[in-house]
Amino acid sequence: MSHPHPCLRELCRAAAVRAPALLLVLALTTGCVHAPSRPASAAPSSTSTATPAEPLATDSSVVGLVCDSLPSPPSVGSSRPLLGWRIESTARDWRQSAWQIRVASEPRLLALGQADLWDSGRMTGAQTLDIPYQGRPLASRQRAFWSVRVWDAAGRPSSWSAPSEWATGILDNADWQARWIAAPTAHPRAAAPLLRREFSLDRPLLRATARLASLGWSELTVNGRVIGDDVLGPPFTDSTRRILYITRDVTSALASGPNVFGLSLGNGQHSPVVAFGGRPSEVVVPGDEGTGYHKRYGRFGPPAALLEVELEFTDGSRAFIGTDAEWRAGSGAVTFNDLWRGEKQDLRLAPAGWDRPGFDASAWPAARAITAPAGRLEPNQLALPRVRGSLSPDHVTADTAHFTETGAGWPRLQVNGTPGQKIVVSGTVGERLKLHPLEYILRGGPEVLEPKWFFNEVAHTVKVTGLKRPLEKSDLTFQLVFSDPGRAGDFACSDPFFNSLHAALLRTHQGYSFGLPMDPSREKQSWTQDVQNMMDSAVYLSDSAALYRSWWRDMRANQTPDGNVGAIVPVAGIQTQDWNCPWWGGMIVYLPWKHYEYYGDRAFLAEAYEPMRAYVDFLGRRAAEGTRANGGTLRGLPDPGRDEEAVADGLLAWGTGDWMGLAKPPVTLTSTAAWSYYASVVARTAALLGKHEDATRYAALASEVAARFNRRFLNPASGSYGSSAVSQSALAVPLALDLVPAAQRDLAFSRLLDAVNATDGHINTGFVGTPFILRVLSENGHPDVAARLVSQRDYPGWGSLMKGGVFKENWKGEHALMPSLGGPVGAWFYRTVLGIRPAPDGPGFSHIILQPEPVAGLTWARGHFDSRHGRIRSDWRITDGKFHLEIEIPANTSATVFVPAAVAASVLESGAAAASAPGVRFLRHESGRAVFSVGSGTFRFTAPSR
Repeated sequence: MSHPHPCLRELCRAAAVRAPALLLVLALTTGCVHAPSRPASAAPSSTSTATPAEPLATDSSVVGLVCDSLPSPPSVGSSRPLLGWRIESTARDWRQSAWQIRVASEPRLLALGQADLWDSGRMTGAQTLDIPYQGRPLASRQRAFWSVRVWDAAGRPSSWSAPSEWATGILDNADWQARWIAAPTAHPRAAAPLLRREFSLDRPLLRATARLASLGWSELTVNGRVIGDDVLGPPFTDSTRRILYITRDVTSALASGPNVFGLSLGNGQHSPVVAFGGRPSEVVVPGDEGTGYHKRYGRFGPPAALLEVELEFTDGSRAFIGTDAEWRAGSGAVTFNDLWRGEKQDLRLAPAGWDRPGFDASAWPAARAITAPAGRLEPNQLALPRVRGSLSPDHVTADTAHFTETGAGWPRLQVNGTPGQKIVVSGTVGERLKLHPLEYILRGGPEVLEPKWFFNEVAHTVKVTGLKRPLEKSDLTFQLVFSDPGRAGDFACSDPFFNSLHAALLRTHQGYSFGLPMDPSREKQSWTQDVQNMMDSAVYLSDSAALYRSWWRDMRANQTPDGNVGAIVPVAGIQTQDWNCPWWGGMIVYLPWKHYEYYGDRAFLAEAYEPMRAYVDFLGRRAAEGTRANGGTLRGLPDPGRDEEAVADGLLAWGTGDWMGLAKPPVTLTSTAAWSYYASVVARTAALLGKHEDATRYAALASEVAARFNRRFLNPASGSYGSSAVSQSALAVPLALDLVPAAQRDLAFSRLLDAVNATDGHINTGFVGTPFILRVLSENGHPDVAARLVSQRDYPGWGSLMKGGVFKENWKGEHALMPSLGGPVGAWFYRTVLGIRPAPDGPGFSHIILQPEPVAGLTWARGHFDSRHGRIRSDWRITDGKFHLEIEIPANTSATVFVPAAVAASVLESGAAAASAPGVRFLRHESGRAVFSVGSGTFRFTAPSR
């Protein structure tokens, strides 16, 4: 039997009477470090005193408290995080006039109104989001409890909100009470190691908090109990720049007496597997499909882990248990794992009880302490993958199960076999992609077989070999696995086809979410261009603020000194340039501005400014070099050389362009358009941040590049762009990005309509053009034409793109599960059919445009979007010759509402003339719509249908 370490009581008693140097010795030899009890709270920085009672506002309340956009985060990465809240009110046109935040170090103090960390006092203003904590600087691992109250426009205060809390993470890498460890060098590189540590606990425990980082994936157990229901985490990042760690409360899993922490490690993106050749330390796997996952990753050795467990006792003292060389390392059932090559398990090798007290680990060697990676450790804010459901096969023939619907996850097989029996699960996804073999050697008896460190798109055919009886339908399911940060919106309408598209979009979005957006079928990587295609839809489908902010930080980590960003992010210590383009790496500019539009996060925009500016400068240098498109670098294609004509004209020839489109515009057109647009984004960002000199310089650059663009591509007489009369992207991109001179805009719109008619209402755009065409048509007076594109069932269209309940890679519905081409339809459902979008002067939906469009013969549509301020709802229907519109606007916001009506005076609100209704102000009548300004609340408009 292994010997338990000295009990925490003895460690703490020794630490209390010996020199501080002994604490270091204890840290290195036992992994359990005693820390003195927390000092008593210092004198409050602002203690609220009793004030004469004010009449409380009973029609409003403060809810939804968030810290760094998250509710009660267990770890934040800053000592001065950003705080926010929502207002719920039953009153119309409710406005906040002031706010007050209290922050205390203990719930008891907060309940007494003693804000020993920060009392903002009454602060005048309507701001409810991204308010910086301005109290006493917070240390690592410090908890903070807070509450908010607000005042309405009449100066009446609300009640204090229900308390919320946050905790700081470990703010400096040097503060970690643990060391990085890995399996010994003799451990098989492709196998999944097990790490364990036994200790004894016999003091009353108040709280135990585990913080876990890993290179590759890891699973934490305490006394045999898996902590958390997520899988395949922590999320991958470039460990040379940043590493995400997960924070867990493990209090309930610990017991008095012996305890064991266990860690299972999977290769994940640190797989050492290659297919052909490699260094001696790498695993060579014969095959015919190129490299294993080491192609992109794995350059920093095998999987490793860093675990710190903070133990807080009822007497106020603390101790730590962390990974170090005293941990033991062993082998388990997983003998091989690679995201591209599959997984092998020998279930006979699984050591029973390895992560429980009493297991004899004396034969296990010591874990290997490794040099810490250079990246800064940051608390994870991403939703992690979980098993969310399952699919059953439609039918079974012989040894093969057939699935119609698809998603992402892994197959799960129930068997009752004999010891040593070999079962192989493989399959095909469509005609070209594979479910790589999952091999199992049985222990014997009833067993459930599923991979531990692998995921894939649901295979349409799953073949099971090695069974001693025919496969039955009940034997096999496909577990659906994805990250879900929470739904933000919903949509339904009277057209079943539109509803099926929305359902397919949601399933595609979910199947592409593994912490980061990631292809589950072929590459299992995060292509940056997917941001541009999917972001407008993703924000409506799910709470994406933390996701996009974190992913952008991976882009910043990938940015080289010359300003360039790779096509795939994150990767480990490299850049991937094959298929790169301003619409791929340029997401380092595009994303922060979009984030500001949807979430109003000015602090993030300030953080992003310098990398955004650096990328635009990089594009200028790339244009001067004349570098052409470089798609296929890894496929052995020749260097495309230099575009002398583009250099002479001051245009950007570099990039992949709209390559999935059926009528591709020149790469120089789409890339130069991106260059001008990004320069304008940097100019607008600079102006918001008070960088006036930069704002002037980049605005001038955007204007100059646009002028060069139009000199090369615009036919001023006809309004056409480029040489193709049918390329929808060639017209949609410059129209959407405001590159078309005012004198030619009407002509250019006419040419776009001609291009749609030339294809009989079918779409021919690719990854670059598709996000723009539906918006530019709908928001410039032609939503009916956009609806015609969306409604097409045959090729090319959304009907041909949708297969197995998801969207595929191309308009034929082939290849990988991917939102990159079809994803923009979701934004069209929410922004056009429901009409919900942020106003240009109201980032983050502080001011809302609500302009529903009854298109394509629809008789009703309803849905909502949960903005950071609260729910925005749009519900319209056409009945009895009337257009009915019911909307909901969150407190402390306003909206401009467009009601279809031939005559403005015919519009009613709640049965009375709309222009005189409470909280409603008539603005104008334009293009067959009566336009009103409204405050918050629920409004019911009716008008004779047109």
